[in-house]
Amino acid sequence: MDENDVLMKFYEEHSTWERHHESQRGSLTTVSIAIAAAITGIITFDKQLAMTDLPLACFLLVQGLTGALFAQKQYERFWQHKERANQYREALDKMFPNANLLKLREAADKINKKKFPVIRKVRLHYFWNCIHLAIAFLGGALIVIIAK
Repeated sequence: MDENDVLMKFYEEHSTWERHHESQRGSLTTVSIAIAAAITGIITFDKQLAMTDLPLACFLLVQGLTGALFAQKQYERFWQHKERANQYREALDKMFPNANLLKLREAADKINKKKFPVIRKVRLHYFWNCIHLAIAFLGGALIVIIAK
């Protein structure tokens, strides 16, 4: 195995880890939404809010905050592997200057920037975190309403 193969293997490995962390974040969010929906259904089943619903509302608050922290951690791990893969890609570009890897990437990024000038500026992890924070907000709002 030569240096090119080693760099390519490391690039592929970290790209795989990027996808893994994104997949985990998506799975966590899906499960979190399902749990929040079920708990909300249980709380509102009798069409009234009572002190007996307070523990479930507190659980929603904690679940939402924990989910947001976990989603942010997954983003941090994703970013770490993304940066490592970028470093390997840059090394490969230097080893194979005729392949124009970085120029091709820059050209694709330029097209994407032109096609999506506004939404591309919003980081995806903000959307993931907002879902979890909405669950926490729901729990907090229920706590306030129940405590009145």
